[in-house]
Amino acid sequence: MKTIIKRLSICLTAVLTFGAAFLLLVQPSVGQVEEEFTNLQFFPVDIDRDRLIDIMRNWEAELGVDCGHCHVAYGRDDPRNDFASDDKQPKLVARLMLDNLIAFNRTLTTEALAKPVDEIERVQCSTCHQGNAIPPVYEIPEE
Repeated sequence: MKTIIKRLSICLTAVLTFGAAFLLLVQPSVGQVEEEFTNLQFFPVDIDRDRLIDIMRNWEAELGVDCGHCHVAYGRDDPRNDFASDDKQPKLVARLMLDNLIAFNRTLTTEALAKPVDEIERVQCSTCHQGNAIPPVYEIPEE
């Protein structure tokens, strides 16, 4: 009987430990996201909350970072979190890169590439970053 209780206790401890680890993995990376967004300079001010969060999580994956890379973020529900702040350089760089990405994609026209619109591949953050905060540098071969 003692052996059964001991085994059940070990199993329960393992289940609770792995369950807690799983919950930490599926939570948002850092901080509670505001209900209303301020200081939106790239996105429309009326962007849907869930849409913006999806985009941010996508960028986290594309760059291999978490919210704290670009935002002033200390942890979930921390009152010091300030997602609107422009204090972090990566956030300012991201805005410039997004502007450049959009400008570049506008040059990818059917006339320029002699392809139908549905065959034109657009450049995305992951095109260069490939899961890295700083994209790998590729040497351009000399002709």
